[in-house]
Amino acid sequence: LTGMPIKKLFPSEEWPEVMERLRSAAANQMLPPTRRTFVTKTGEKVILETNLAVVTDETGQPMHYQSIGRNITEKVLEEKRMRNTLAHMTLRASTDALTGLLNREAVMQHAQAEWERYARDGVPMSIMMVDMDDLKAINDTHGHLMGDAALKALAKVLENNKRPYDWLGRLGGDEFMLVLPGADLEHAQRILSRIRTSAN
Repeated sequence: LTGMPIKKLFPSEEWPEVMERLRSAAANQMLPPTRRTFVTKTGEKVILETNLAVVTDETGQPMHYQSIGRNITEKVLEEKRMRNTLAHMTLRASTDALTGLLNREAVMQHAQAEWERYARDGVPMSIMMVDMDDLKAINDTHGHLMGDAALKALAKVLENNKRPYDWLGRLGGDEFMLVLPGADLEHAQRILSRIRTSAN
């Protein structure tokens, strides 16, 4: 590293932040540790936890910067893996495995929240219950894989015809629930009409 311009130690997109930190160190003499990406001589990026201080002479005039870094690349990658795992587990806990919609507990929570908002603020809301006729007959005649395909097809129809901010979930079996925030009866009927047209 001796004689290398400091700018070459950092990814180019991080250089403005590095410059700001150097200016802050000059004003405060010492900064608390932070995480920073460095580029090794092979071009590999590593993450270091570094502090930064200004070294002064006996008269208080700045001479140079001093920094100590600790390689925390593996720690950061492990934290990222843990966050991804947690996000995946959270998603699975609220998702119906067959259709990918919200599961019963999740959609019921949204229904409860919208009901409480209606009770508190008077904001209209509607709940739509949807079920599939003759699912048992489909399963008995064509098999459960065909029944699952029919459920997924209905779920797609509902998903494609709801508003972006509506909540859609599968209660279980052939039953689905749509929670429609802000929708009065007339508005809900228009949404239902779109669903019926698309389903036919």
